[in-house]
Amino acid sequence: MPHPETATAPDGTTTCARIHLDNLAHNVDVLRRRAGSVELMAVVKANAYGHGADIVTRALEEAGVTFLAVAYLPEAIKLREAGIRGRILVFAPPLPDTHALYTTYDLEAVVDGERAVDALRPASRPLPVHIKVDTGMRRYGIRPADAPDFVTMVERSPHLDLAGLWTHFADAENPDSPVTRAQLTEFRGLMRDLSPLPCPVHASNSGTIYTCPDTLDPALVTWARVGGSLFGLLDLPAARAELKHVMEVRSPVRTVRAVRAGERVSYGGIWSAPQDTVTATIGAGYADGLPRLLSSRGHVQIGERSYPIVGTVCMDSFLVDLGPDNEHGIEAGQDAILLGENPSAFDIATACHTISYEVTCRISQRVPRLPYIGSFPQPN
Repeated sequence: MPHPETATAPDGTTTCARIHLDNLAHNVDVLRRRAGSVELMAVVKANAYGHGADIVTRALEEAGVTFLAVAYLPEAIKLREAGIRGRILVFAPPLPDTHALYTTYDLEAVVDGERAVDALRPASRPLPVHIKVDTGMRRYGIRPADAPDFVTMVERSPHLDLAGLWTHFADAENPDSPVTRAQLTEFRGLMRDLSPLPCPVHASNSGTIYTCPDTLDPALVTWARVGGSLFGLLDLPAARAELKHVMEVRSPVRTVRAVRAGERVSYGGIWSAPQDTVTATIGAGYADGLPRLLSSRGHVQIGERSYPIVGTVCMDSFLVDLGPDNEHGIEAGQDAILLGENPSAFDIATACHTISYEVTCRISQRVPRLPYIGSFPQPN
C-alpha cells in the first residue's frame, strides 16, 4: 500500500474526505484470512462506494488484488483510462453497439440471455464473459433450469470465451438465512449438473463471508466478491469487530457566534436556543453529502467531543451547539468530523433509516478524496 504524507484539503479550508489506506490494507488482510484459498474480487462500483475509485484501485493493485468489478461500462472505462491494468468485470449485461468498448478496453462482460450474447457478436475477437445465474435476486441472470443449455450455447459461440459463472445472494447479511441456504442449494445443484465445471465460479460476497462460510467452499468457487466490507461498512457484529472504516469526512468551523435564548436558527426555524448558547457554523451541507435528515438529530466531532447538529442542514452549511460557555474553546478554522469513527457511517445510517453503503455513496464529487495514512481521531 502507498504511504503518502498526511493529507489536507487543497486550499486548507474546504470539506475533504480522507481515505485511510492503512485501514483499507487492514481490511484486505482480514478478508483474505476469512476467504482462505478463495481469491478476492474487489467490487469498486459507484466510485468505490464513494471512496474514490482511482485512489482505492491503485491501493488494491499494490496489495495484490488485481480482479475488479464495477456495475456499468463507463466505470470500467474510467478505471482503464486511470491506468488500472488488472481484470475488470462489468456486472450489467452489455447493451447493443457496445462490443467495441469491451474489446478496446479489455473488459469482461456478464451475459444472461441471448440478447446479451447478440450484443457482443460483432466483436473483433472472442470476449471473456461470465454467465449470471438468477437464484433469487430477480434482477439479471438466467434461471438455473435454463442454465445448462445456455452454457452450451456460450461455449459454442466463437465470439465468446466463457470465463466465469456466478450468482448473487439476496439476504446475505442475515445470519442463518433460509433464503441464502435455498439459493446456495439451488446453485450447487446446477454446479453438479454442469460437472465438470466449464469455468471458474464466484458466489460469495461481503455478507456471506461472515454469515454463510459454505459459500467459500474452494471446491465450488474461485473468487469471493467483496465491496462494502473493504471499506468497513458491513453492519454485522463480527465484521464491525475486525474491519475498519476507511473514509473520514472533515469540514472546517467557519464561524462561532452567540445565540440568545429563544432565537431560531437556520431555515424554517425548527430549533430555537433553549438558553443563551454558542453555535458553530460548519462549512458543509447536503450538497456535500451530509443528509438533510440529520437536521436537529445528528452530531459531529470537534476535537475530542461530540456536538449536536441544531436546525436545518443547508446546502452548504449547518450549525452545531457548542453549549452556553463554549467551554472547550472551539474556534473558527478547527475541523469538524462529519463522518469517521464518531459519527460512523452506521450512526448516520441509523439516524436516516438507511444503510451504511448509502452514506458513503452520497458524499458528493464536490468533496475531494485524499489518500491518507494515520489513525482516526477518537472521541473523549
